[in-house]
Amino acid sequence: MIKTFIKNAASMGILVVLWTGYAIGFLDLYTYLNGLTTVVFVGVLTLVAEDVFTKVLGDRMKITWQYAVGIALVVATDFLWVYFAACETFMQMLGRGIALAAVSAGAFAWFYFVYRISVMSDLEKKILVLTRKWKKTIKTVSGMSEEEAAAALDSATFCRLQDDRLEGSLLVDKLFTSDANTVEELLAMDDSAVYADVIALMREYNKTLVTNK
Repeated sequence: MIKTFIKNAASMGILVVLWTGYAIGFLDLYTYLNGLTTVVFVGVLTLVAEDVFTKVLGDRMKITWQYAVGIALVVATDFLWVYFAACETFMQMLGRGIALAAVSAGAFAWFYFVYRISVMSDLEKKILVLTRKWKKTIKTVSGMSEEEAAAALDSATFCRLQDDRLEGSLLVDKLFTSDANTVEELLAMDDSAVYADVIALMREYNKTLVTNK
């Protein structure tokens, strides 16, 4: 989703730059601003249509009710942009500007916190939860002994870290198990003996993280 957002933002930025480059030396400020309103309005609708058709043709599973709500918020933002551009007084600009900012922020938040999570696989959702737990855990280990810190990490570590250090980023493409299990989860399984070697490896890794902190 972040890549799509960056792509769309870059596309809109290019449109604005191209329109500005065309307008310099040819158009007065009033005509330029009116044209900019249209460029942004049409540009956003074009990107929305492109995204919808891309999903219809190649990834229909991602067209959900959460997606429909998000698209509605984006389109509402686009029309609020035109409404904002038609301001004639400072108070109108203030009120419409607040509405535009609120709805656009709501659209971004909806796609990032609701739609993005709704189309994740079960593994991706689990990794998201474990990542949050990991961030909370590492904040507490600094004041612990090495033994206590390693034990705390047994309930949080599920993948390798960059440079094998607590400060490193989580390398979610290097999971210790295919289900992103922690040592604590593996020990709780009925067939935990099957994972004896993995558990030993993960515990040793956690000790290494503590030693390198």
